[in-house]
Amino acid sequence: AAAEKLRKEIAQKDEAIRKGKTEIMSLREKVHQLQQQAKAPPTKAEKKDTHAIKNQLAEFSKQQLAELETENQELRNKLLQAESELENFQEYMKDQIVTYQNQIIELKKQLAA
Repeated sequence: AAAEKLRKEIAQKDEAIRKGKTEIMSLREKVHQLQQQAKAPPTKAEKKDTHAIKNQLAEFSKQQLAELETENQELRNKLLQAESELENFQEYMKDQIVTYQNQIIELKKQLAA
């Protein structure tokens, strides 16, 4: 009875080992196929997909460049406007300083008289 039990246990383990070996062989075959695919030149569909992605990337780059150039031009225009306003303000301040200095001189003359 014990021998029979031991035989069944051995038979079950032997079956599990065979299944494991079969699974290992199947996995090895899949690995081999994937390695061959990795080495194989790209298919027409893959080349087409790659080409489409490159086109999309190029289009995206063109669009981004155009947006950046537009933004750059807008910033340059704002800079020119700000520089012009600053120049006008500086000129205004010079005129005001001269006016106030003349008023101070005039008031000092009036006080001295």
